[in-house]
Amino acid sequence: MKNLPSFTIQENPRAKKVILKISPHHGLVVVIPQGFSKKDVPKIINEKKAWIERAFRKIEQRGLKPDKPRELPTSIHLPAIKKDFNFEYAPAPITNLELKQITPSQFRITGDNTNLEGCQYLLKHWLKYQGRVHLIPWLKNLSSETKLNYQRAHIRGQKSRWGSCSGRGNINLNYNLLFLRPELVRYIILHELCHTVHLNHSDQFYSMFGELEPGYQELRAEMKIAWEQLPWWAL
Repeated sequence: MKNLPSFTIQENPRAKKVILKISPHHGLVVVIPQGFSKKDVPKIINEKKAWIERAFRKIEQRGLKPDKPRELPTSIHLPAIKKDFNFEYAPAPITNLELKQITPSQFRITGDNTNLEGCQYLLKHWLKYQGRVHLIPWLKNLSSETKLNYQRAHIRGQKSRWGSCSGRGNINLNYNLLFLRPELVRYIILHELCHTVHLNHSDQFYSMFGELEPGYQELRAEMKIAWEQLPWWAL
C-alpha cells in the first residue's frame, strides 16, 4: 500500500483489539494483541487513514510536530564517561527478551525486537547499571574532596529531576546524567552535596555552591536545555 504514514508497532498481551495511538512524542503507534499478524497492520492503517490525518492535523495546529517512529539504538555514546557501546538485536522465538554482554562494549538483545517497550526496559536497566558503576564512585570522590558527607546514594530514572537530596542526606542521581558532558555531571553532584548542609536554595546555599563551582551560573543555563540531549528510550 502506498503513501501510508510512518508507524511503530507495539505488541501488548493485555490488548483485546488493535488500537491506534497518536502523540507528538511517539507519532503513530499501533498496539496489537499478542499473536496478531503484523502483516495486517498496513491494511488497518489504510482503513483509518482519514482519521489518522485529522489527528495529525490537530497536533500540528497546536504548534507541535510529531516525532518520527522510534528506532532502537545500535550505538550509544555516554559523554559523561567518554565511552561508546554497541547494541545488536537478534530476533528469536522466545517469550522474554534477554540482554547479554558480548564484550565490554558490545551487547545483544535477543527476542522480539519489535517489542519496543520491552527493549526500552532492558536499555534503561542497562543504563541504570552504568549509573551505579560510574556515578556512585563520582559522588563518593566529590564528597571526599569537598568534605560534604551524605548517607546513602541511589540511581534513579527521574522524569523531571537530575538529582535530589532528602532531609536525611540521601542523594538520588538520575542515570541520564551519563548523556551529559562531565562538567555538567559535576555541577549536579556538587549541587546535591551542598543540599546536605542547606536543604534549600537560600543565599547561604548559593554562597557554598559558588565556592565549589564558580561557573555554576553558566552551567545552570546549559542544564535548562540538557533534557533535549536525551534519547527517547532513556525517558
